[in-house]
Amino acid sequence: MITIITTFKNRELERVNKHLESLTKQINKNFKIVFIDYGSDIPLNISNNNQLQYFYLEVKNQPFNKSKAINYVIKNIVDTKFIFIADVDMIFAPNFIDKCYELSLEYQAFYFQVAYLKPKISDCKNIFNPINFSNLSNESATGMMFFKTKDIVRLGGYDEFMHFYGAEDTDVFLRLKKIGINAYFYNENNVLMAHQWHKKFIESYTKKISQHLQLSEVWRLNQIKKNNNRDCDIINVNGDNWGNIHSNDHLKVNFVEVFTYTEYIDFWLFYKIHNLNKGQEIALVFREPIEDSFLKKYFKKILNISTKRFYTLKQVNDLLLLQIISHLHNNPYSIKLNKTCDQIVFRMQKI
Repeated sequence: MITIITTFKNRELERVNKHLESLTKQINKNFKIVFIDYGSDIPLNISNNNQLQYFYLEVKNQPFNKSKAINYVIKNIVDTKFIFIADVDMIFAPNFIDKCYELSLEYQAFYFQVAYLKPKISDCKNIFNPINFSNLSNESATGMMFFKTKDIVRLGGYDEFMHFYGAEDTDVFLRLKKIGINAYFYNENNVLMAHQWHKKFIESYTKKISQHLQLSEVWRLNQIKKNNNRDCDIINVNGDNWGNIHSNDHLKVNFVEVFTYTEYIDFWLFYKIHNLNKGQEIALVFREPIEDSFLKKYFKKILNISTKRFYTLKQVNDLLLLQIISHLHNNPYSIKLNKTCDQIVFRMQKI
């Protein structure tokens, strides 16, 4: 049997419904669906049944991590021989599952060509009419992957270093190669899945700080990590500690206020949060100091009085997220901004 894993966070209900509807219309019903909501602001009202399981993970105030979401399912839920990694943007042709079983007789792993729909295409009845396509994916787009459960377990799952979006799919493709599994690219006959249009995620990133967690050019960091895994022949990227989700809702320790002076931020982010005792909790509120007036700055300059240097809150946001991604993401934590985006609130417990 096949388990289809779909992960998402804060996606519109219409998009989700089209994805699920296409799966309910499969000719072959011999599959399961595991729908992983990675801490959306508002959980979806999706009822479980014999075929569909919806899980809401309590990680609302953590950046999206597709790898962690997939790994959680693989390690704790999947009980089938095969896995297909889906995307909530996908609409499947009715014979998709049939084709998966057919290809599984010949190939150990494979992935599919995808048709990218033009904007505002909503008629699902004629969705696979080529007139609705803007373009087709090529063999470099490895996201829609089918493989055996035992093979992804052998890899230690998807790379949990890779937060937000980018490179985790290609990384798995390359690590499968290292254990002798060459995934086949299926682009024959009719296209079997269509990608609902949306603005590219990279285009939604801004240079300004936002309540929606963002890290400047994180996709470049993920690409470098993927290349490092490849060049250093790393197969198991996570060690034994993978597939775990740490909720952050129970942390109640009192806050420490930290102004964004460079020496304070450097101390907290590069030393203090890495040297907590096991079980110790920490809660920090980062805010920019009140700047001196123009006249005060002017007279300090005239009198050669040094002024303190400080990071902007956006710089602190990026530095903190880099620390989380690199060293801290296996601890229970939360990071969020207040409504006016002039404070960053960070909580963590060392485990």
